[in-house]
Amino acid sequence: MSDSGKDMRKKDLEQLLNILNEEIERLGVGAEFLLCGGAVFVLEGFREMSRDFDGLLRPRDIVEYIRTAVAKRAKIKVDWLDTDVNRVFDLAYVPRTEYVLVKQYRNFRVFRVSDDLLLAMKVYSAREKRDLKDTIDLLRRLKITDYNVALSWLDDIRKRTSSKARRGTRYLFTLGDKEKNFLRKAIESL
Repeated sequence: MSDSGKDMRKKDLEQLLNILNEEIERLGVGAEFLLCGGAVFVLEGFREMSRDFDGLLRPRDIVEYIRTAVAKRAKIKVDWLDTDVNRVFDLAYVPRTEYVLVKQYRNFRVFRVSDDLLLAMKVYSAREKRDLKDTIDLLRRLKITDYNVALSWLDDIRKRTSSKARRGTRYLFTLGDKEKNFLRKAIESL
C-alpha cells in the first residue's frame, strides 16, 4: 500500500479531489477516476481515515503529471495515488455497470466500484488486519449474513465482471482456502 505520509480524513480526501480537478482543468482534458479501497469507506463515512486513493485515473497518460502536481500542491508524498491495485484487479476492464458516481466536476468525474465489486476485492485480498472491518461493513450494507449466500454472491460478481478481464490478470478470481476462511471469519463477526 502506498503511504502519503499521513492518514487522511474525509476533508483531506475531498481537498485532494478538488486539487485533482483543478490540475485536470489546467491540462484541458476530460478525465475519470475510478476509486476502490479505503478512500471509498472514508468518503462515505464508514471509516475515519485512509492513507491514499487506490484506483484508476484515465486517461492514463496524465497519471504521472497529476500524481506529482497534486502532491506538490497538497504537500504530501507522490504515492497519495496508488495505482498498484491495477496489477491485481485490472480496473480498466471493470464494466460500467459496476461504477457508482461519487462526484461530478466540469471536466472530471469520480466514480467508485460498486459495493459488490468492493466486497469481492476485499475478500480476495483477505488481509485480516486491514480488510476485515471493511468486509464486515460491506456484508452488513449488502445484507449478507450467510456464508453460502456470500459465496454465491461472489460467484455472481465473478461471472458479471470476469468476461471483460484480459488474460493473465487475477481479476476476477477463484477463492482459495485463505479467502474462504477470511470470508467465514467476517460472516461470523457480524
